[in-house]
Amino acid sequence: VVLVVFATLLVGFTATWVVLALRWHRNFKNSLLASAPTLNPPTTKWVTKNKDGVACFLSHYKLEAGSDARYLHDLLQRMLTANVFLDSNDLTDLRALFSHVQLADVLVLLATEGVLLRPWCLLELYQAYKLGIPILIMEVDAPRHRFDKTAAKRFLRNLEVDLPQLNPGAIEEITKHLAKVGDTVSIRDFRDTLLDALEPQLSTATDQLKFHPWGTDNTVLADATDLIMAMARATEREVKLQRPSPPRNIVLCHAICEFTKQQISRASRKKASQRPSTRRRKTSLGTLSGRSASSFGEYEDVQYALFISYFREEAGCDARLLQLMLVRKLDRPVFLDATDADDIRKILSAGVCHSDALVLVQTAGVLHRPWCLLEVYTAIRNRVPVLPLLIEGGGYNFDEARAHLADLGASLDRTNAGTAAALRELLASGVVPLPPDAAPATLEDMSLVLSKSIPFLISGAFNPAGSENHVAAAVQDIVLRAERVIKVAQSRSVESDAPQQSAAHKAPFDSSEDAPNHALSVAGGLDDTNQTSSNSNADTTFQLSTGLEHGDGAAGSTEAPATASV
Repeated sequence: VVLVVFATLLVGFTATWVVLALRWHRNFKNSLLASAPTLNPPTTKWVTKNKDGVACFLSHYKLEAGSDARYLHDLLQRMLTANVFLDSNDLTDLRALFSHVQLADVLVLLATEGVLLRPWCLLELYQAYKLGIPILIMEVDAPRHRFDKTAAKRFLRNLEVDLPQLNPGAIEEITKHLAKVGDTVSIRDFRDTLLDALEPQLSTATDQLKFHPWGTDNTVLADATDLIMAMARATEREVKLQRPSPPRNIVLCHAICEFTKQQISRASRKKASQRPSTRRRKTSLGTLSGRSASSFGEYEDVQYALFISYFREEAGCDARLLQLMLVRKLDRPVFLDATDADDIRKILSAGVCHSDALVLVQTAGVLHRPWCLLEVYTAIRNRVPVLPLLIEGGGYNFDEARAHLADLGASLDRTNAGTAAALRELLASGVVPLPPDAAPATLEDMSLVLSKSIPFLISGAFNPAGSENHVAAAVQDIVLRAERVIKVAQSRSVESDAPQQSAAHKAPFDSSEDAPNHALSVAGGLDDTNQTSSNSNADTTFQLSTGLEHGDGAAGSTEAPATASV
C-alpha cells in the first residue's frame, strides 16, 4: 500500500511538473520579444554537384561587406544544410582560391561600391565564368557603400584605364597572379570576359537580388530565400524550403530542463534576498544576474543575457552577426530589435530592464537616434551595465560624441529639427521605466547622465573585416567584460541599499554638481579596485572604473584598471 501511494504521488507530481513546464515554455516563447526567426530559418537539402563541393562561393569586399558576408554565410549554410565558401581568413594562394571556386555550384557577388576595384574579386569572377559556373549579383543595400549598376558597367567597359587610377597596382597584381597559374590572358581579354559575365545582369532594368542588412528579420529571410531560389534556377533544380519542427520529445525535455533551472534560480534568489548580503554571489552571463527579472510587467519569465543597441542603417548586419554569435556562446537569448519589438515602451521595459547588460554598438550616428538614446539612458537609470563596442570603420568620433551629449537638445535639433521636442514628449509621457520614487526622466537629465558616463566608458573593438579568430575574440571579450561588470554592479547595488545612498539616488539632479548616482555603477569592463586622477577644474568628482586601458580608442584588455574623474 505504501509503495502504491508513493508511486501515485510520484506520478502525480511528475505529471504536474510536466504540465507546468510546458505552460511556462509556451508563455516564455510568446513573451520573447527578440525571438529572431533568422535563428531558426526554413531549410532545404541542397545536394552539391561535386562530392566535396559547396553550394555557393561568396565573393565580397571585406571592408564594405565583412559582416554582411559572414552573416549570409552562416544563414545560407543553415538554410541549405550544405557548405558555403567564404574567404574569411585571407587566402594568399590564387590556386587554392581557384580550387574553391571550381567546387562551387554558384558564385554570388555581394555587390558594394568598391567590390569591382578589388583584384581578387575580379579574379574570382573571371575564373567562375571560364569554368561555366553561374554568377549571381546580390546588391548590399548599405547607405555608405551603395552599388550603382550603371557606374559598374561603365567602369568595366573602361577597366584598363579606370582601374589603375582608382586602385594603383591592381592591374599588375592581376597579371602576376594569372601568370602563376599559367594564364597569360591580356587585360583587354580579361575585361571582355568580365563584361560577358556581368553585363547581362548589370543591364537589367528591373531590380535584381538585394540584401537589406537594416531590414527586419522577415526581410532578411526573404532576401536569403530569393537568393536560394535564384541559385536553384541558375542550376536548373527545384528546392522547397520548410521550417524545421523539432521532435516533441526534444521540446518536452528542453521545456522541463529550462523550467527546472528557472525554478532553482528563483529559489536561490529568494534565499539570497532573505539573508544579509555579506558576500558577493558568483555570477556569469550563463545564469541570471542578481537583478530581479520580475520588476517590470508581464515579461517576468524572460531575462536576456545582453541587449544590443545599434543604428540599423549603419550597423544592421554587425548587430545581427553579434547576436548570432553571442546566442551560441551563451545559450541564452540576446535582445536585438529587428522584428517583433516595434513599441519603444516594450523595448525599454521588457528588453533593456530585463537584460544583464547593454552593448552599445558605436557608429557615426548611433547617439543621434532617439531610440538608441532612450535605450542607453534607461539602462543607466536602472543600473544595467553599458558596454560600448566600437565598429572599426563605422565613423564614430569620440570628441564629437562628448560635445554632442553635453548639449544634447540643441545638437539633436541641429542635425534633425524637431527631434529634441519629440524626445521631450516621450520622456514626459513616462516612456522610461524607473525604480520607485526615482527622479523624473527629462531631456536635461538625459544629457547630464549620458555626458557624464558614455565618454568615460572604454570601448571594445569589433572589426567586420577581421579574421574568424578576431571576430571570435571580440565576442569572447564582450562576454568577459559583461561578466566582470555584472559582478561589480552587484557589489555596488549592495552598497546602495544604505539609507543615505538611497536618499542621494532619489534626489533630483538640478545641476552638474549633483552627479547622478545611478550613472556611477555603469561602466564597461569594471574591476574591483580604483585609481583616481584629479581634475582641478571640476567641483564634483565621481569615479567610473574600468578593467580596460583608458583612452578614446578601442583599447585592448589589460588588468590595470583606469578611472576618470569629472
